[in-house]
Amino acid sequence: MPPARSRTFPPPGRTGVEHLVRRRPVRRRLAPIVAVGAVAAVLSQVQPPPAQAAARADGHRPVVFVHGWSGNPSTFDDMKKYFRSAGYTEDELFAWGYDSIRKGNEEIAGELRKVVEEKARTSPDGKVDLVAHSMGGLSTLWYLRKTGGSPLVAHWAGIASPVHGTAVAVYGAEMAEGSAFVRKLNEGEDDPAGSVPGPTRYATFRSNVGEGRTNELPGYYCDGIVGGVPSSSPVRAGTTSAVNGATNVVTPCLGHNEIHRDAWVADKVMDFLASPYEGVTPRRGNTYCGDAYDYEGRDGLVESRVQNCLETDGKGRVRALTRVRNCSYKWGGVWYTSKSSYTCLPEQSHTVTYKGAVVSSGSVSDTTVERAGEFHGDWVRLPGSGTYSLSVEYRQKGPYWGAGPTRSGRFSLDIPAS
Repeated sequence: MPPARSRTFPPPGRTGVEHLVRRRPVRRRLAPIVAVGAVAAVLSQVQPPPAQAAARADGHRPVVFVHGWSGNPSTFDDMKKYFRSAGYTEDELFAWGYDSIRKGNEEIAGELRKVVEEKARTSPDGKVDLVAHSMGGLSTLWYLRKTGGSPLVAHWAGIASPVHGTAVAVYGAEMAEGSAFVRKLNEGEDDPAGSVPGPTRYATFRSNVGEGRTNELPGYYCDGIVGGVPSSSPVRAGTTSAVNGATNVVTPCLGHNEIHRDAWVADKVMDFLASPYEGVTPRRGNTYCGDAYDYEGRDGLVESRVQNCLETDGKGRVRALTRVRNCSYKWGGVWYTSKSSYTCLPEQSHTVTYKGAVVSSGSVSDTTVERAGEFHGDWVRLPGSGTYSLSVEYRQKGPYWGAGPTRSGRFSLDIPAS
């Protein structure tokens, strides 16, 4: 095992620009590894949707929540509570129950079609919003991609869904990496017309960014079930829950069975369901992030994945945010994740500018980051809407090998003032 701490640590690498999430400094609990799978079945024949019945002239569009494998409608009780606090009424929120153990995703998609048609009849615009967790994301995405359900669905939100499979599923099961179902579900995904078909808006919410190099189990330490995949897999780390053409949101480091119960995630889902905003600033904050990168420390013995962001609070304020994932170190040829005894100790110096003037600058460090976490500068008032630039210098200490090299990065974005 590793010797007493004396030296340090740095790490991580790249990925496409993704909206991220915020929150308190995060320390991750692991969801238990669960072998997931379901039996394939016959897809019900698609019938044309019935004529719209009396729809309400006001109120929210009905939201249909779809749970995951071995779950039940109560899995969305917390999220429904957050929705009600934001103004939704109970009859606008429907958590659908189905047999996830004995039925396959294609058969479930056929049953879902009937639910969507029924709820759409009472919608202000004849459509529903779908919010799905885990396996629920597969059956709902099948409904949209393969059965032409998009005209009745305004928004699809997949939360921690193994769209490209997961290595912890039972071999040969539908949700296993490379299964016949996963391959068929993702046929033509490089073409937006096949990946995100019809008028529906699509978004995914996932905890993992590409949690890669560690020999410890579980390797998917944020989600615990769905997440970064082995480097030998044809599906690259961090892509398993993302959908090409969708708004792919990375959340704080949340376990598989807590991500859909989290208040911040519920806020982001509600913001997504309210889109497009048509020029109106969202009532909640947003997090705008540059590309993530692999921060590799001395002699390739330490690594982490780093992403720098600007976070707004919906009240006209902004702050610099740094997210750190996959804090790991190599000892005796074996990769270990950083634990409470061996924290990552990240540091950053940041400058935020607007129209050439410095809005905010400072340095911040964190002594509590274990496997994953995030830390940020102070809130400052946005002087106006427009283009903001964030420049960050990042370095990291850790359990061994002293401080790592400094990595610098810069990105610009447009932020609407509140």
